[in-house]
Amino acid sequence: MNSPSPSAASMMRELRAEVRQNLRRGRVIVAVDGTPGSGQADVADALAAAFAEEGETALRASAADFAGADGRLDADELRRTLVEPFRSSSPGGFSLAPSAEATTAPADALLVVDGDFLLTRELRGLWNWSVWLETHPTSAFARLARDGRAEADPAAASNDALRDAAASYRRSSNPGAAASALIENTDPENPTRIFGDFC
Repeated sequence: MNSPSPSAASMMRELRAEVRQNLRRGRVIVAVDGTPGSGQADVADALAAAFAEEGETALRASAADFAGADGRLDADELRRTLVEPFRSSSPGGFSLAPSAEATTAPADALLVVDGDFLLTRELRGLWNWSVWLETHPTSAFARLARDGRAEADPAAASNDALRDAAASYRRSSNPGAAASALIENTDPENPTRIFGDFC
């Protein structure tokens, strides 16, 4: 994980303070969502690091690790192996990925999960708090191209399915309105907070 810029680190500390203002004790799960290529994993890493620098137990998981053979999130597996045992403080522990060994955490612990499409109406109840990342398509597809997941040109025909899935997600779930915090992350070195009016 790359160290966040001073601006990004400051933003993560602001988010940390906001989480702790509302959720002071116990097991807390934070989701970091955005359309594909928004930089969710990097933001989730930086947010977990912000909690860890205060001496808190901060764990990381990626929804991509819980994808089925078709590449789609296996929500049942995510709930069964990670979310439910983490929340319940199961004596058997919980797994941060399906193939990972079980781990445990203290009664007060934070879990940050990154991924695509985490704020669907079916999944948003899994999280105590959430972040939605807005990113310009040029920046998003450049990130996806670096990962070999798409063409760098947002308008490329090969990107149609990805663009259509993202647009459908926005229409059906309105993830930005569901999130606890909105961040403009086109420039990950200088993320900015968005204060939306959803009234």
